[in-house]
Amino acid sequence: MAHEKMRDTSPQLPWKIDNLTGLPWLTTIHGETAARALAQDLHVVDIHLAGLSAVLDAHGARVFASVLREIARHATGLLDERDQLSRHTGDRLLLVTARPPGEVSVLVQDIVAGITASGVPVEGARVPRAHVGLSRLLRAPDYAEAVTRLDSAILSAELAAGPVPTAGAVRPPIGASLARPREKRAALTSLRLDLSGRVATAIVELTLGRRIAVARSVGHNVEARRLFLIGEATARAITDFLPAGYGVVIHDVQVLQPGVPEQGSGILSSVLFLSPDSEQFLFGVAPAGSDPRMAAARASLNAVNRRVEPLLESAAV
Repeated sequence: MAHEKMRDTSPQLPWKIDNLTGLPWLTTIHGETAARALAQDLHVVDIHLAGLSAVLDAHGARVFASVLREIARHATGLLDERDQLSRHTGDRLLLVTARPPGEVSVLVQDIVAGITASGVPVEGARVPRAHVGLSRLLRAPDYAEAVTRLDSAILSAELAAGPVPTAGAVRPPIGASLARPREKRAALTSLRLDLSGRVATAIVELTLGRRIAVARSVGHNVEARRLFLIGEATARAITDFLPAGYGVVIHDVQVLQPGVPEQGSGILSSVLFLSPDSEQFLFGVAPAGSDPRMAAARASLNAVNRRVEPLLESAAV
């Protein structure tokens, strides 16, 4: 499959492999994806797994992970060398394809059918539901322009995402024109977890350019609660960087066991991203490695980094 070419996980590459789904998790839009736009026109498809948080709430982390793996397995089985599928944010997949429009529509319909089949019942409905947005990426004259056009196309597809019609093609956005946000991300610089009797205190420090945010979260000193406190402190620190009216609220932090044991466990963080006119659940995953506490903070950052980059760009000094 197309994503098999992207299995190198060396740190200089703009992706890492998500140990939950096996898909590349893009950490930047640079690299092979943008380079493809130098040779051909492309279509960018944003696939939002709407209601994924309900799976976690109703069925727990094990079912949540199983549903995501099955969705990824089915989707990658439909791809060929023209396609690149990645995990874009916690509840979004990103498909970049060189297929003509008619074939893009058929492919998306097949992926959506697989998402529906992989879902689980929650309160009388089957979730997650696929919301899809499409944008076109015209061939770029140089690499810098390819990066600009790709980022604009991704954001246009996200804005256009909605339920897929039962018949007919996926419709691209009309008149969507977005400026390219440069990548500005909050970075984790320190983490401390103080344990004293019945009280646990997590203290997280983030940096953004020259700005520093330090936040803490205090709760019961029980092992099952400590990762949540770290995620909560991370979310509060992120919020300190955001403009008025925006915020990040931790929802849950859990340990995930992968489908293949040798991959090692991961940490799943789910957050509620608040803006002046909407609320959205986002998910982030980080390998647990030898320090699940650091992983809890990184997973919380991974959940929101893509969504808040344009906001952080304006806030950076």
